[in-house]
Parts: sequence; C-alpha cells; structure tokens
Amino acid sequence: MAAYVRSGQPGDVCVETEYASRADGLAGLQRAYGFELPGERRKTLDQGVIFQSTADGVCLFGEVAATDGRIPALGLKVLTDDRGYHITYSAVPVFRADVFDRAPQVADLFAPITAALDQQTVQQLNGRVSAGGQSPRDVARAWLAERGFIGS
Repeated sequence: MAAYVRSGQPGDVCVETEYASRADGLAGLQRAYGFELPGERRKTLDQGVIFQSTADGVCLFGEVAATDGRIPALGLKVLTDDRGYHITYSAVPVFRADVFDRAPQVADLFAPITAALDQQTVQQLNGRVSAGGQSPRDVARAWLAERGFIGS
C-alpha cells in the first residue's frame, strides 16, 4: 500500500474518524511505512461503509477490522502488516473476579477454545453473522459443538 501511495497512482484510502485522528492510527501508519497520504486521497467514512465502498471501488484501500466476516463475503483481501505496526486483537476469555477467585481452573477450561479462535476462524464465524444472517448465539453454539467443546 505504501509503495502504491508513494507512486502517485490514483486511488483513495478510506478510514473511519477515530483512525484518522489518532496518533496511533493513520498518522502512525504513514510514519511506520514512510509515506504521506495527500488529504484529497483520504476519505473518512463510517466503519461499516468502508467495507462496501472498498468492494465497490470507491476506496482502493480501506481500514477495517481484520476479523470482520464481510472481508471474504465482499472478496476483499487483508494486507500483511509486515512491520507489525497494528496491534493484533485476539479473542480472550474474561471472567468476573468472584468467579475466577472461586474457580481459577476455569481459565484452563477456556484455554483450548481461545487457542482455536485464530483470526481466520473468527473472520469465518463473523461472516456467518454479518453476511449469512445467522444469530451470534447460534453461530457460537454450532462452532463449539463442531469442535467438540460442547455436546451437540
């Protein structure tokens, strides 16, 4: 992306408001990859609109969550962040303190589930909801059963 922007070829980069304004957002990305995006090539859109706008060619590049199910549904491709600029958000279990204090082994119970929820899996599960219209509860239950974490 940086090389493309530096080349001066046409195409807009679409980002959402928070990413456009945060120091650890677009400004930091430009520093990390050594490019400067001219203001007229940046479109600030609502997060949900960026997906379709990128798929429709309004945006050449769009800032999205890499685990969103609309990515494969719309035929988009997540670029590799080979400089490790962006933080990777991973699924982690969160417990109420009183539950964990009573039964700390609950963390061990959830460890294999957490390990199985890699970026590609989360993207596919999210796609069943965002593109497939299934309920999050049904998708989660089916996946847990398919993987043998719960009975069917």
